[in-house]
Amino acid sequence: MRIFIPGIAKRIKNEEKVLEEGLDGYVEYKKKVKYRILPFIW
Repeated sequence: MRIFIPGIAKRIKNEEKVLEEGLDGYVEYKKKVKYRILPFIW
């Protein structure tokens, strides 16, 4: 379980990077929506 959470966090960061590069408007979306996974946490 200890490796699971950091692994998920690393994967999410990588996916967001890919979305920023490949999806028009994602950077603006990130600016508007602060919490995209868990409300008020992440």
